Amino acid sequence: MENSAGVGYLDLSYSREILKDLTLSLHAGWTSAEGDQTYADDYRVALSYPIAGYTATLAFTDADYEGVSSAPPNDKTLDVGTLVFSLSRTF
Repeated sequence: MENSAGVGYLDLSYSREILKDLTLSLHAGWTSAEGDQTYADDYRVALSYPIAGYTATLAFTDADYEGVSSAPPNDKTLDVGTLVFSLSRTF
């Protein structure tokens, strides 16, 4: 962020197995800064389940940006909720 001073980020996350091997994860984050950006909030709700040595995750993410003075890259909207599926593996 150009011309930003005093940037801070608060992360509140929670994860719990709600059924055998099915994990619910919740996240809320808050960014505050002086200068070009007033604040930004981000949220995530996810369900994860192990499959054949991988972890499958279905997540809904959303964000809310206020006070951003410059356009986002490629003129994309920053605050549209998105459903994301991922398959990951840890080595």
